[in-house]
Amino acid sequence: MFSELLLVPWAQANLVRLADGVTAASAAAASDSLTDAYCAVLRGLQIHPAAPVLVMGGLTHGLYACAVAAAVGSSEIVYVDADDHRRSIAESYGAQSVGDIRELHRRQFPVSVDASADPGGLAGALRATAAGGHCHSVGIYFQPTEVPLMSMYMDAVTFTTGRPDVGPHLPAVLALLASGSVDPMPAYSGTVAFDELPEALLDLPLKPLVLA
Repeated sequence: MFSELLLVPWAQANLVRLADGVTAASAAAASDSLTDAYCAVLRGLQIHPAAPVLVMGGLTHGLYACAVAAAVGSSEIVYVDADDHRRSIAESYGAQSVGDIRELHRRQFPVSVDASADPGGLAGALRATAAGGHCHSVGIYFQPTEVPLMSMYMDAVTFTTGRPDVGPHLPAVLALLASGSVDPMPAYSGTVAFDELPEALLDLPLKPLVLA
C-alpha cells in the first residue's frame, strides 16, 4: 500500500514488508529510534550476555531500551529518570526505576545506555559502567560535553555513539514486534493528526504517534 501511494527510490531495498499481526503504528519507530535502542542494548549484551543493564532515561529511546533488554534476556534492568510518568512506563517493561542515579549508591553495571540527552546523564552512565563494561549513547550533544576519561581509562570502559545502522537490524526488531516480545505503544505520548505535527513537535521530548 505504501509503495502504491508514494514513489520510493530503490523500493526493493528501502522497504520492508511487515509481518502479519504487526501494525504500522507499532512499527512506526522501527526505522529509527526503536532500532537505535535495540542496537544500543545489543552492543553491550553481546559482550556480556544476560548482564544487568542501566538505562539513563529522558528520550523515548530509553523506554525502548528497557523493553528490548527485557526481551533479549537481561537479568536486570535499572532505569534512571526524574520523570514519574516515564519511570512508570519503564517499570511496565520490567525495569526497576529510580529518580536519581545517586539512589544507586555508586553501583556499577556491565552494560549501560545513555538516553538522557543530558551531559550529566551521559557522565553518570559512564561512571556507572563497570570495569570492562560497555556504554552506548543514543543522544546528540551539540554543546561541549565532559566525559570522565580517567575513570574510563582505568576501568577499560568501552564507549560508543553514532547514528543507528537500521537496515541490518530491522528484521530482528520486527521479529520482536511480531512475537509480542516488545510493545512500543506505551512509550508514545499520544496520537496527533499530521496537520497538528508542527505544534506537537514543540513539546519535545514527548513522542506522539502521527496518524495520516
